[in-house]
Amino acid sequence: MNKSPKTRGSLYRDHTIAAWIMLAPTVIGMVIFTFGAMVYSFYLGFTNYSLINIPKFIGFANYSRVLTSDIFQKSLVNVTYYVILSIPTSIAMALLIAMLMNMKIKGITLFRTIYFTPAVASTVVVAMIWGTVLNYRYGILNRLLSLIGVAPVDWLNTPQWTMPALALVAIWSGIGGNIIIYLAGLKGIPRTLYEAAIIDGAGSWAAFRHITIPMMTPTIFFSLTLGLIGGFQLFELPYVLTKGGPQYATITPVYQIYESGFTYFEMGRASAMAWIVFAVILVVTAINLRLSNRWVFYAGR
Repeated sequence: MNKSPKTRGSLYRDHTIAAWIMLAPTVIGMVIFTFGAMVYSFYLGFTNYSLINIPKFIGFANYSRVLTSDIFQKSLVNVTYYVILSIPTSIAMALLIAMLMNMKIKGITLFRTIYFTPAVASTVVVAMIWGTVLNYRYGILNRLLSLIGVAPVDWLNTPQWTMPALALVAIWSGIGGNIIIYLAGLKGIPRTLYEAAIIDGAGSWAAFRHITIPMMTPTIFFSLTLGLIGGFQLFELPYVLTKGGPQYATITPVYQIYESGFTYFEMGRASAMAWIVFAVILVVTAINLRLSNRWVFYAGR
């Protein structure tokens, strides 16, 4: 039955009001607890607030203090090193495993479940498990390495090995989620492209290089972007496993924000750090987005 324009307009208005009523709790929560908190932290970054005193405006003193801090600069280097170690390795391994799981072989569902299991565990639980695995005296990793003649390594107390150890844990815990993303991307590649390549005489390597990789670049870009944002916010692993040590080898900017705010109660300094980290992530993401025009292929463009 056709409805009059007035009736359709009334229904549209009623649906709009109902939608806003249902969205209101979430929108109000975001405005108060996300955007409101951001604005307030931006203000605190220019104060000497320490939870027990009234915030006093001190200009850019917090930002100057943070940017000239050797430890903060060290934390930026650490987290950059962690990103370089973990993200390319994670992407390459996840893509390789996803391609294997994309094959039609018996029991593949079981393997997909096994590989995805670490993704559902909390980072703290993962860190505690790996704290045992990486233990110098009784850790299973050193025991396995001893079978091939490698001397035991104090993974969590040797400055040059702590960050690679954290990257290893991060890759292990995050690879399941990436595999799911890459599997979805692989399923979206038209089979006709591979069939045409076979007819033209292309081998497996040529199909991988000229079909799989180009068609997967949007998925890789998505994974890379999330990895960069998450990598520069590294906190749980160093907090649980190393407490930022040894010799500040695993201290990260977010770890310093936590220490400044909740250990030393320097909320002003912590807020300044948070905005500097936000700016760093924003710049890195913008560069990544800008460079994507050179290597990300979108079908139909």
